[in-house]
Amino acid sequence: MKSVIGNEDPYVDVLQNIEAIISKICTAQGDCDQDVVVALEYIMEMGKSQLDLPSKFLTELPPNILSIVDAVNDILVSREEMGLKEDLLTRLKCVYRVLDSVRTHHDPKDKNSYLKFIGGYLSGPGK
Repeated sequence: MKSVIGNEDPYVDVLQNIEAIISKICTAQGDCDQDVVVALEYIMEMGKSQLDLPSKFLTELPPNILSIVDAVNDILVSREEMGLKEDLLTRLKCVYRVLDSVRTHHDPKDKNSYLKFIGGYLSGPGK
């Protein structure tokens, strides 16, 4: 999965789509960094199970986390409907990259530190 880290150019639009929907949901929900981690870990586990790789199954998610999972999945499905279909492994690499970013930019003293970090990119110059 680490192959997408450091070589994000081919995936920048997928990463931006995922981060934009996370930002939208987290802005509405508040205190979201840990919810994003759980949601993305869940997506990773479900993807690994589709690839017949060992995975742990999470059976029930709280509504705030499920809303993130559903929104990220909806983004990936809508990309497919627009003809921008990435294979499952590419999608998982992108989800992993965002998950790594959440973990890297999370500050335990600020439950929205990742949201603040991506907000700088999503509302950057010209936006």
